[in-house]
Amino acid sequence: MADRKENPFLNLGFNIILPVLILNKGEKFISVEPSAVFILILALAFPFLYGLKDFIKNKKINWLSIIGLVSILLTGGLALLKLEGIYFAVKEAGIPLLLALIFIVSVFFKKPLAHVFIFKSSLFDTKLIQNQLQLNNNEKKFENLMIHSTLLLSASFILSAILNFLIAMSVFTDMDPQLAESAKETLINKQVADMTWMGYVFIALPLTVVTGFLFWWILKKLKLLTGLTLEELIPQMKKDLKQA
Repeated sequence: MADRKENPFLNLGFNIILPVLILNKGEKFISVEPSAVFILILALAFPFLYGLKDFIKNKKINWLSIIGLVSILLTGGLALLKLEGIYFAVKEAGIPLLLALIFIVSVFFKKPLAHVFIFKSSLFDTKLIQNQLQLNNNEKKFENLMIHSTLLLSASFILSAILNFLIAMSVFTDMDPQLAESAKETLINKQVADMTWMGYVFIALPLTVVTGFLFWWILKKLKLLTGLTLEELIPQMKKDLKQA
């Protein structure tokens, strides 16, 4: 049985929007002490529970939940340790750099991750495509296509890392040591909230643009390598056109 299509608004709401709102406005409604810790835990609960629900229901990992969870946890942890400036900038650049490294390493292990992120069996007729690649003796060309696609995805993460570093340096400014502890906590939560949504935008936006381009490029190349039509490559497209 195929998985139900995920609601993108719920995905964004639970993993990004609600945590940001809690971090930004939580101190107005929460009087539990220490409030900064409680607000951070509450913000973490949304991506954690949403990702857990997705895993139990669909037996798949929700990467947006993981990115939101790790980002809030690391950023909030640094904030609670009262670290400032450069520590946050390094952390914000570190996550996309780590993802870029994972993608690059996957190429050397001959398991390019473009197979997982773009060439999915739930979207493409992978069995038919593999058969046609064998018949046309184009398997090697297809593997090269996956390698180049994976490296391009890693380049988008590197761009995200650079942008995140620059943004973090502007968001996490040094706090006035004369500020009261409650004012510092409020400012910390606001900085974490700002960096959470900005960090998501500057990771997701380049990746979305690159993934869209790659999807078009892979479709174009697959049509040449297999001789199949667009409807044969993506059976669901034919079904959708009939239902329209």
